[in-house]
Amino acid sequence: MTTAIYARYSSDLQSERSIEDQVVACKEYAKRIGLGEPFIVYSDAALSGASMATRPGLQKLMDDMSARRMTAVVSEAIDRLSRDQADVHLIRRASTVSGVKLYTISDGEVTSMVAGLKGIIAEAFLIDLAQKTRRGLIGVARSGRSAGGRCYGYRVVAGEERGHRDIDDKEAAVVRRIYSAYATGVSPLKLVKALNAEGIPSPRGRPWRVSTLNGDVRAGDGILCQDLYRGRLVFNRRRFVKNPTTGRRSSILNPESEWVVVEAPDLRIIEDDLWKAVQARRRHVSPPPGTQPRKRPQRLLSGLLCCGVCGGGCSIVGPEIYGCSAVRQSGACQQRKTIPARKLDQRVLSGLKRILLAPDLVADAVKAFHEEENTRRARASRRRVELERDLAEADRRMDRLVEKFVDTDDRETIAKLKVQMSETSALLETLRAQLAVEPETEIVSLNPRAAEIYKARIAELEAALARSEADVETREAIRSLISAVELLPDENERDGWRITVHGDLGALLALANEKTPGVSAEGFFVRSQQPRLRKVSHSVGVGAGVGFEPTTFRL
Repeated sequence: MTTAIYARYSSDLQSERSIEDQVVACKEYAKRIGLGEPFIVYSDAALSGASMATRPGLQKLMDDMSARRMTAVVSEAIDRLSRDQADVHLIRRASTVSGVKLYTISDGEVTSMVAGLKGIIAEAFLIDLAQKTRRGLIGVARSGRSAGGRCYGYRVVAGEERGHRDIDDKEAAVVRRIYSAYATGVSPLKLVKALNAEGIPSPRGRPWRVSTLNGDVRAGDGILCQDLYRGRLVFNRRRFVKNPTTGRRSSILNPESEWVVVEAPDLRIIEDDLWKAVQARRRHVSPPPGTQPRKRPQRLLSGLLCCGVCGGGCSIVGPEIYGCSAVRQSGACQQRKTIPARKLDQRVLSGLKRILLAPDLVADAVKAFHEEENTRRARASRRRVELERDLAEADRRMDRLVEKFVDTDDRETIAKLKVQMSETSALLETLRAQLAVEPETEIVSLNPRAAEIYKARIAELEAALARSEADVETREAIRSLISAVELLPDENERDGWRITVHGDLGALLALANEKTPGVSAEGFFVRSQQPRLRKVSHSVGVGAGVGFEPTTFRL
């Protein structure tokens, strides 16, 4: 008998004792309900409950639960485990499959009903908290104070109200120097090299880069487009959303009507005439995003190259010659060796042709992709079956509540039944909505001629490459096979370079699955639809967005 305890608090502003207090309370509760020792403690400090992906403690708990290293899990409340109802459902289902009982101090044993209702409440709380926080930040911005972050050129002023700032004379002088030089025609690259050569600290302590100056015009986060320098505070230009799978945040620009603009003349660093001159030159040199048609890469490997020394990108640094971009942009990399573009293209292409047609790769690619898709679709199938089971259970509960409601005349009982019926109705709506977006399960079997089809696609690609100039479609097909090409100087390697190609196995199979003139229209996989499976089905398929662990090849 082993009992796991999970504790979490969400902000680094909270006390670390919160974890200890939760653990003590959980142990006392576990002993009261007869759960045995020893106790295994899992915790996540100062981490949000909005996503499982960013919490190593919870991930370790899930792994150990699957391995049946405990008989029960105890937490203070559902929202300690997660504030996302989908995650709550996943955690409860994982415990059910593993035969592990799930308890919280506030709710007792966590059933599907408790998980559903509490998950909805926790997620609603998080949404409400985000709205209130945003409203508070907008209020701070309207008062002219900083609503978060420190802008280069200013320092924070201690006081009763947080967010007050004034001009940092030393940094402000650097800002004026940048604006004055840029307005007279000095390029951002020359400015960055001069600042790095003089050892002037950048906003984040790293070497100055061209992007530090240019930034994103729409978001207003580059030094050359920072409105605060002209005494104008702009807040709420963008909002951040979190990817539920990775837990990473990405920004979305808000419409201009939602911006909060406050005049702050006491924070002005740049005069109007100089500001206008800089913005005019920026518009001339770099038109706003979206005003120019998207250009296709001019060269086969454009945008795919990276320096093996500093990790930065590589680009054309001379007449058809590739080199490390950081050498020119910031001087941060000391690797100054270059390689002719044509020689690099030929080496990568010849290596790709040799690798793609290797018999072992063909067999392993088909087998590995098949197994990966089997696992992914099995998970999706289980999720749909679980939702259907929960929906049926909630339907039966609603029927029982309705029968009790009809048969009773007691006012107190009627009042309780109304509350329970309302909660069950909300759960039913949630489950139906989740089930509506779950994909129908497909039975997909591996085509027995998969390896033959794959080789035929690669042969056609090889023929296209043999022509003097590959067409746009062929070039794009080749680029789709490559995630990145790493260049590292090495005198022991051919031509003095160690070249590593990172490829996408999913892209290899997707390429071979497309219809090609002169080649059988058969694909790698044969599909058939089965709308509602009641058991886990081993299935596989290729489609847009299918991801796969990158494969690395030394050329």
